This record gives sequence, structure tokens and C-alpha cells, in this order.
Amino acid sequence: MNGVTDRKIFSEIMSRLKVIRKNVRKYYPEDEQNYQEEASGTMNKEKKPLVFISHSSKNREQVKLIVELLRAINMLPQQDVFCSSLPGYDIPINTAYRIFDFLRSRFLEYNIHVFFIHSAEYYASAVSLNEMGAAWALKSKATSFLLPGFEFSDMKGVINGDRIAIKVDNDVIEVKDKLNQLRDALVAEFELAPVPNITWEQARDKFIEEINRPKS
Repeated sequence: MNGVTDRKIFSEIMSRLKVIRKNVRKYYPEDEQNYQEEASGTMNKEKKPLVFISHSSKNREQVKLIVELLRAINMLPQQDVFCSSLPGYDIPINTAYRIFDFLRSRFLEYNIHVFFIHSAEYYASAVSLNEMGAAWALKSKATSFLLPGFEFSDMKGVINGDRIAIKVDNDVIEVKDKLNQLRDALVAEFELAPVPNITWEQARDKFIEEINRPKS
């Protein structure tokens, strides 16, 4: 190659690119302005909120009741709520992501509000505990639900009994108050269209009754 090497060609290309980059404002002012505006818009773009329900698949039926409660305040599948074990709320079949890559993308692309569904089954699940660790490491907003029979003293790990939680089999007045507070917080966070109080109260009371119903 008459003394011309790949390294020499690379160095020449790099030098020319540096010159172009240095003078791009002079020769292409409109392109440079568009680039800067696009970059600024991307950096300042507000992430959308998303509820991610971290749970054991063995608690699928209880989680279904929680999702129905969220539907009562106009929260939509996948757009507002992601739940891996419920059809319509889970990973779309046409996604190019693998399962854990898809979950990772949710944490990166959205302001995640994690619902931790605490139970004996949850703490026996390595996947669930990994989700808890990831949410804690990313400082995600979190709400804890304690399923019937699960006590505050049973909460372990980074999301423990020091955190405020909704224990669904506690005094019914307290549970209603906690759920009302959660409703108000979600309506503000997701900018939801309000529903009539009577509609919410009926859905809330039905949820409390059904989630505490003894298993047959």
C-alpha cells in the first residue's frame, strides 16, 4: 500500500472530522441549532410515570384485585400499569427485548412507582427480591401492600417494616384511609381524570372485602 496503513488512514479521517466538527457552526448554522435544540429537548424531556407491580406469581389472584382497583381510577394497562403475570398488563409478545432486558428498559424509560406485594411467597422468590433491590438502588417511588396474614415484622431486606405500608387485613377504617391517600397521590402523579367518589368508594370497599375473603 506504498506505506499507507490502516492507522494512517484512520488518523487522517479523525483529523478531518475534528475540523468539520470545529467549523460546523460556521458552515451549517441551521443544522447545529437543530442539533442543540434536539439534544436539549431529549435531556429535559419529562419521563412518564408507570406503576410496576413487583409480586410473586403465586399471588396472582390478589394482584388482579389490586389492578382492578387501579382501573377504577382510570389507570390503563401497560400505559399506566405494568404487571408481568396478568394478560394485557404484561410484556407484549412482539417486543424485541428479552424478559429481563424489557424490565430494565421500563426502569430506564419511565419514572417507576413500584408496588411491592409483600407475602411469604414474595420473599421465597429470587426474582421478586431482585426487583426489590433494583428499585431500591434506583431510588424508585414505592408503595407496599401486605397481604392477609403477613405482618410488618415479616418485612425484610431494603424495603422493611420501617416503611409506611398498606396492610390489607388491618382495621378497615385505617385501610380505607390509606387507600384514599394512595388514590389521591396517583391521581396527581398520573394526572388522571377524577371519578365520582361513590364510584371509587364502591371499588375500594369491594377490594377490601375480596382480598380478605378466606381462600376456599
